[in-house]
Amino acid sequence: MLLCFSYASKFPRSADDNRTPGQSQQGFFETQSLSELVLRHEMAFTPIERRRVDNDSRVRLHTIKLQVHNHRERRTLKNMMALSHEPIRTTILKLGSYDLLLLESFTTDVLDAIRKLPIQLHQRSTFSKCEIFVDLVDRCIVQMDSYGAMKARTSTVHVMVQAFLAEMPECSLMINDHKMVESRRRRARGAVTMPPNQTTIRMANVQLHPTISQELYSKDLELKFRCLEGVRYEAMRFSVGGNLPPPVRISNLSIEVVADVVNTFVRLELQPHAGRVRHAIENIEWHFPVPGSWHNILVKKTPLGYRSVKSAGNLGMRHRERTTPNAMLEATVGIAKYEPENSAIVWRITKFPSEAGARANLSCHFQIQPGMTKTDFVNQSAMLRYQVIGSCVSGAQVWGLKINPMPRKPVKKWVRYETEFRYQIDLRPPQQMLASPED
Repeated sequence: MLLCFSYASKFPRSADDNRTPGQSQQGFFETQSLSELVLRHEMAFTPIERRRVDNDSRVRLHTIKLQVHNHRERRTLKNMMALSHEPIRTTILKLGSYDLLLLESFTTDVLDAIRKLPIQLHQRSTFSKCEIFVDLVDRCIVQMDSYGAMKARTSTVHVMVQAFLAEMPECSLMINDHKMVESRRRRARGAVTMPPNQTTIRMANVQLHPTISQELYSKDLELKFRCLEGVRYEAMRFSVGGNLPPPVRISNLSIEVVADVVNTFVRLELQPHAGRVRHAIENIEWHFPVPGSWHNILVKKTPLGYRSVKSAGNLGMRHRERTTPNAMLEATVGIAKYEPENSAIVWRITKFPSEAGARANLSCHFQIQPGMTKTDFVNQSAMLRYQVIGSCVSGAQVWGLKINPMPRKPVKKWVRYETEFRYQIDLRPPQQMLASPED
């Protein structure tokens, strides 16, 4: 399959920007057609990063790299001289955009195209160390109103597989689907029992990788496949209804407009059940949209360039706080900052406190100047996203992983669970929002 596209430069222009449309910014934005690029299963995108452009500190560029991944076996000091599979990454394409959602949509479309590529299974090398990795990634999208009540929820589980096996044996993966349990009970006349303290899920909209036989899966309800050599790919995806509420809830969200002063407040709080599970909640991001006309009160010019308003760190170092005469941010955990490329106040928390009932608050204070738009937040939405490491909130679990025939060398099996949450919170006019925040 070939990937062909053209990328036109679109970026916010300022009054002192003398560049002509389409002029390159460090090679990332050029109006031109790229040559054809052959997609391969060994390709993968790096995580999205933010970087400055032309030493301009006012905005940041979201960048990614398309890389080809190969692996080799070697002993390293990092692994205490134990044999490991070290990735060799070759960058073949770099992309950048000011629009984060556009870049995420582009990477999703390319990865879906790679997933549908035909595969020729063949053994190219042997491995001295045999191991197989299975990742269950649960991507949950939640629609909420301004009061924190859920309006809709969709959960899609992606089963990612990566194997380093000799002789390419057949693998069989069993997931806790209720249809599989009922089918085995009928064939065994009720003699099949579930593992202790385990529950089943109801899978729907099952999509299999092209190398997996739909007929064999429908017969045994087990995922039977032959792994690609050292390639991490999506073997299966399915949707499932969520039973447990999300571990983080928005317990308070308020917007107050008094004369020319706008005060906003948001409180994030752990659900009671999340405090008992003790899974790590990491990479929390809260995006609160602000009008583009507020740019001048959220950015100030310093001897080192333009700097955005920023809250203080959570270690008591108040000298790191940056305020302007008309804007101030206060966060109890993490750091909040105005990001022009996102047109939003972005609040980042590396790891949420794990204590039961833990809270995190963010307060924003704005003094609107004459001529600026006094927004009413109609038809706008805030966004909250985070990761839960070590758990699939939808309840998906791996019950068994078999390899037949078993290689002569011992095989290590690794299973990892992860949930990615994304909330879309509808904002209402200020008079319809919650009351002032509680102490």
